[in-house]
Amino acid sequence: MALKNFAEMRGRLAGGTKKKMAVAGADDEHSVEAAVLAHKQGLAEPVLVGDGTKIREFLKKLGEQPSKYEIVEAAANKETAEATVVLAREKKVNCILKGGLQTGDLIRAVVNSSTGIKTQELLSHVTILEIPAYHKLLAVTDGAIVPAPDLNQKLMILDNALRVMHGLGYAEPKVGALESNEVVNPKIPSSAEAAAIKEMNRKGEIKDCLIEGPISLDLAVDPKACREKRYQSPVAGDVDLLLCPFITVANAMVKGIQTFGGGTKTAGVVVGASVPIILISRAASAEEKVNSISLAALVS
Repeated sequence: MALKNFAEMRGRLAGGTKKKMAVAGADDEHSVEAAVLAHKQGLAEPVLVGDGTKIREFLKKLGEQPSKYEIVEAAANKETAEATVVLAREKKVNCILKGGLQTGDLIRAVVNSSTGIKTQELLSHVTILEIPAYHKLLAVTDGAIVPAPDLNQKLMILDNALRVMHGLGYAEPKVGALESNEVVNPKIPSSAEAAAIKEMNRKGEIKDCLIEGPISLDLAVDPKACREKRYQSPVAGDVDLLLCPFITVANAMVKGIQTFGGGTKTAGVVVGASVPIILISRAASAEEKVNSISLAALVS
């Protein structure tokens, strides 16, 4: 069943086994704050990786007792990233929250061919949006990792995103392979790729979802537009997941909705590794942190 909002999503964590979350680079006030939020709201049990002295200082500043938190000492960015990945590889944590260390350091440790935790051929990012004007949560991929995916990479991105949707409880999510319109245009190769992905779904080569494509944004999310254009599809006006042709499309659309869609709430997670990875901006609100941690805990 589709989730209407993040409150429903967080509700699915209630009563379950609390997941462990490694905070990579927790020697950063914003990261410790996120860890404390996760702990207090019962979303995840944090394991704080980084400079122990600084971590304890920040915990005390937030009125917390350091002895109540598990702390793993690591000196620098590279060591912190590697220590975090070890925790995931040894199955001591269920998800990772990137803290104060550089994103590149963490990703390099994740994808290391010898010691990393990459399980799929490609890492990709899934954003979940709660938009006041839409009747349920909307997922968008990939707006952060893969710049210009070819057809094969789109299939990997879709597979990663479907793992997230299934982890959230969707048995057969409705997917829109997004384009400027619903017609294959020989001058726009990505429109033919969208049609190919739909055909693969119809033939049973892509399972446990229902795909329409190419499809424009209005036909994917707006029943009124579908009626006016006399467009019919089981996905039309009711999409759960938008598979975007390029990173620019996904990134710009998400940021546009965040900027102009008053009251929009977001969460995001990187998938394709043995555990989901949360990349949160330092400017993210406390609610966005909570939403992303909840998402990672549910799909881990």
